[in-house]
Amino acid sequence: MRSTPTYDALCCAEWRLLAVNTLHLFGPMEIAHDGVTLRIDSRKAQALLAYLVVEQRPVSRMALLGMFWPDMPEDRGRANLSWTLNRLNALLPGLISAERSSVRFLPAETTVIDCMVFRQHAARAEPLAWALAVEQYRGPLLDGLQLTGCADFEHWLLIERERFEQQVIDLLARLAEWHAGNRAPEAAAEALGRLLALDPLREEAHRQRMWALAQAGQRAAALAQYERCREILRAELGAEPALATVAMAEQIRSGRDIAPRPMVAGRPRPALPHSPPAALIGRRAELQSLARLLDTPGVRLVTIAGLGGIGKTSLALAYAEHVAPRFHDGTRVVALAALDAAALLPAAIAESLGYDLHNHPSPQRVLLDLLRDAELLLVLDNMEHLPAAADLLADILAEAPGVKLLLTSQERLGLREERVFDLGGLGLPAEPSAEAVLASESGQLFVHHASRVLASFTIDGENEASVAQICTMLGGHPLAIELAASWVRSLSCDEIAQEIAAGMDFLSTTMRDLPARHRSVRSVFAYSWDRLSEDERRAFALLSVFPSDFSSHAARALLGVLTFGLDLPASERRLRNLIAALVDRSLVVRLRGGRYRLHSLLRSFAAEKLGAGDMALARSRHWAYFGELLCAREAALRGADVQGGLATLTAEFANIRAGWLWAIHHPDSLMLRAAESLLLFYDTAGRFRDGAELFAETAAQLERMERPADRVPLLGRARTRQGLLLIWLGGYADAQRCFEQGLRLANSFGDRREQALALAGLAFTQRWLGHLADAERLGRDALVLARDLGDRWLIATALQYLALICRDLEVFAEARAYAQECRALFHSFGYRRGVGFALTVLGLVEYDTGSYGEAERMFHEGYGLCAAVGDPMGTVIAEHYLGVLALAQGRFAEARQRLGRALAESRRLGYQWGGIRAQIQLGVLARAESRPDEAAQRLSAAMADAQSIGALPLLREASAIQREWAG
Repeated sequence: MRSTPTYDALCCAEWRLLAVNTLHLFGPMEIAHDGVTLRIDSRKAQALLAYLVVEQRPVSRMALLGMFWPDMPEDRGRANLSWTLNRLNALLPGLISAERSSVRFLPAETTVIDCMVFRQHAARAEPLAWALAVEQYRGPLLDGLQLTGCADFEHWLLIERERFEQQVIDLLARLAEWHAGNRAPEAAAEALGRLLALDPLREEAHRQRMWALAQAGQRAAALAQYERCREILRAELGAEPALATVAMAEQIRSGRDIAPRPMVAGRPRPALPHSPPAALIGRRAELQSLARLLDTPGVRLVTIAGLGGIGKTSLALAYAEHVAPRFHDGTRVVALAALDAAALLPAAIAESLGYDLHNHPSPQRVLLDLLRDAELLLVLDNMEHLPAAADLLADILAEAPGVKLLLTSQERLGLREERVFDLGGLGLPAEPSAEAVLASESGQLFVHHASRVLASFTIDGENEASVAQICTMLGGHPLAIELAASWVRSLSCDEIAQEIAAGMDFLSTTMRDLPARHRSVRSVFAYSWDRLSEDERRAFALLSVFPSDFSSHAARALLGVLTFGLDLPASERRLRNLIAALVDRSLVVRLRGGRYRLHSLLRSFAAEKLGAGDMALARSRHWAYFGELLCAREAALRGADVQGGLATLTAEFANIRAGWLWAIHHPDSLMLRAAESLLLFYDTAGRFRDGAELFAETAAQLERMERPADRVPLLGRARTRQGLLLIWLGGYADAQRCFEQGLRLANSFGDRREQALALAGLAFTQRWLGHLADAERLGRDALVLARDLGDRWLIATALQYLALICRDLEVFAEARAYAQECRALFHSFGYRRGVGFALTVLGLVEYDTGSYGEAERMFHEGYGLCAAVGDPMGTVIAEHYLGVLALAQGRFAEARQRLGRALAESRRLGYQWGGIRAQIQLGVLARAESRPDEAAQRLSAAMADAQSIGALPLLREASAIQREWAG
């Protein structure tokens, strides 16, 4: 018996008649306008159109280039994309929105697309809607379409084909079940026939069709169905039908009545919720990794572990939907959030299989019997609050070899067979641009949810930076991103970012279709907090003092005293276990190399749990640890192990910087010692701007404090070190002011070493400004003071500066002597970086005196030493002078390469002087190679830059060359 069409169905038919455009993506692609078939000759254009239609979201142009023109240069790929979009827009006006950085399909009311109609009907919980959805399916998505050389598109198409086909199979199974329950066995048999045409190896569906045909009085057809089943299983699998199928055939053949009963569809219950799961944004890599893990022989229990709201359920459902056809008995998803006891789990799992065991005296035993011969994937969602259920899962693994278990949980289960799949945040935008936002997973998710709230929402130049900031502040946390995006109707993206920065309470919603525990980020985290022991809570709160990732040793050093009042190693084992417990609860993430990290939102939540006194104590302990670490590594930076010291400090620098900024308000003797170490780190790493800004902030904070006299020593050191870094950035006037203030302060409290360092800095600054007489006088004063102090490191530093000043004065013998003494001192320390720089200075002296061969040898040796220890500044200076030498000797190709690299690296470092010098020399090279326009352009740019920073020597040099060319 067939149902009478409803009004909805008649409306659907009328809508179809009124359609102007029709797009059929099921089966071979067909497009029509007013009944006239339209042709798209390009297969790539067909594929691009179909991709945009199915995705139903803005797609970045870069993503489209990677999918459809992966091996083509970007400019040609962009041209091809624009040409293809223009062709499609001409064919289907108004249906494709092509923005500067993204493209989106915008269906009109008069456009009917079979896959979209399919989705609309499939999402409804009405049998007639399911039937209408199935009618749309004419065959596999884009049947017959292939794009050679477009592997990403082919992979996407394969996944989408499987997804749609599985949805059709599910709908047909539901229809069959519904018809059987409504005493319409003929209709049930028809639905099952279509199902078997798609999946002929589904033996249970064969058996159900035999039952339906027998119920309809078609026993011969039922037996013929059995024979077809047997032939298919033999041919494809080399197997015989199951005993249940054979028994049903014998019952039909005997003529005995087949008792009417509710039919179980192709899978006893829908494996997934009736409405398709929300589209999974991003997570392609995670989905593939999870699939590989579960495909590994012997792996049958996997727990997707992660922070609340991180997307564990979405990933599990996406995987279950993807692999359902590979399991004979499909997949079952059991939601556990509402269960308050592990004893209820057997009945909940049985219910997903179609059995009611809630009142059974032995539900676990019956469940194990049901699962013993099953071949299915069992997804248990939100497992963390049922740790006592581990025994049941162990029994399932032991007694049901065909069952695989996929769990989602904030905690690991703790079984030996368990494999933990840690899930973190979504990928973040690489930069604050629309293209980068749309290319990132977190940006795509924000746009997805924002578009649901505000249909006109797009990423543009006005909001691109704010959306990138939002995604970054939220650490790619999917739930937090969804909650933030829900505000776009009432707030701008910039306002949303400001609210998030003000506190996490903003991240909440009243949306009714979200579980109550997911309607705010705070409630998600509070759920985890409530499950912790007192020691775990204190440790978790204390770890919030780390601004970024941290080592196990640093965590134990902090927690040992503040949690147990014990120093290492007395508390070693307890602390290891405590940190491991927080990792197992997904509150702390373990990184490669034995490091750990708290998610940024969790860090804010945990910090709120510390009282003011505990926070001050934690920050004091944090600074003490990292300040001492910084000082301890100074010897490595001054000696042979520069790279080792640099690697250690770079890994910990977010902690060092945070500790220093806190200590500014609580200055101590450790800061005075650490100032030199901090300068050495910034100088060695080539992070001149970062260092200058930190020392400037330090000085400014100290000057604003009450009783500034107590801070005089630290203030003077901060200003002098700020000046030493500003020199490399071309901030000569500011550097001079810093050195003058540092010298005044050093004089006021009688620190002769600081006096010598400030004098050396002033001398070097006057050299850059072209005041060589003043530079020489100050440099000699600094050297005399350093020798009086007997500070060999300070002597070497003053000699280094004075050698360059004497070279500029053309006092070559003295310059050579100073550089040689500097080299010897640095060599005694094992400081290869200093030796390399001294060799470069010696090379300059040899170059200036015409000894090109000796100059080249020294430049190469200096370059090698600096490169070996990873010194970017020493390397770029030596590279520059090797280029100058190559130019002087007519080796133009080598000169072009070396000077080009020197220019690029100088710009990256912010090394203004080096960039201007390279630009001047590249201009000379362009003139020598008969490119006068380029030569003039480079020289003009160099003069403008030299003028802007007050580098008079460079300005004079460039002006002299310009006059020479003009004459």
